Order: sequence, then C-alpha cells, then structure tokens
Amino acid sequence: MSKKAQVTIPLDIPDVRVIHSGINEQGELIITIESTKEETNCRQCGRKIEKFHGHDEWVTIRYLPVFGHTTYLRYRPKRYQCRWCEDRPTTTQRVEWQDPNSPNTSVHSLKWF
Repeated sequence: MSKKAQVTIPLDIPDVRVIHSGINEQGELIITIESTKEETNCRQCGRKIEKFHGHDEWVTIRYLPVFGHTTYLRYRPKRYQCRWCEDRPTTTQRVEWQDPNSPNTSVHSLKWF
C-alpha cells in the first residue's frame, strides 16, 4: 500500500493550534483548530480573566480556499469565568480572526502567501 504525498502549509492565523485536518465526502477541507490563548476580557467589567470554564458549541467558518478545495475552520470557543464580578459571569473568548456572528474568517486579519 502506498502512502499519499502530503504538503504542509501555514495557516498564518495567530494563537491557534491545528488539531486535525481532512477532506469530507463533498471534497471540502475541514481544519479543526483550538485557540492557544488562555484568557479573555470579562464582558461585564472588562478585566482580563483566566479561569477556564469549558467550551461553547462547535463553530464552523469559511476560510480561504486551499489547493482548489472549499475550506472551513472548525473550533470550540473557550469560556472563562470572572472572579471579580459579583455574579461570576462567564464570557466566551473572541478571536481576532473572526468577526462576531460572521460565517467567514476576517480577511483583514489573515496573511496569505
């Protein structure tokens, strides 16, 4: 059995680690990533918070095409809990490469070859 040739390319997205990548039945490249940042700012008081409180639901957003394949990034946003606010709210980490509620990566933050 011969092994398929592979190519490695940089995503050039800050603060992420690639967990898995593969091509689905539709020929789309799905890249599963995770944030390497370990904090966010509290949505109520604005302070930096670092107490990890789990993950949100999976998010899939469109990325730039790679070698002719429609490409998607898949990740679970991290949640953090504020220790300063009285009701201890949780806040979902925002990543600089996605505009909130957008189905695409934020093009202005991406560098490509």
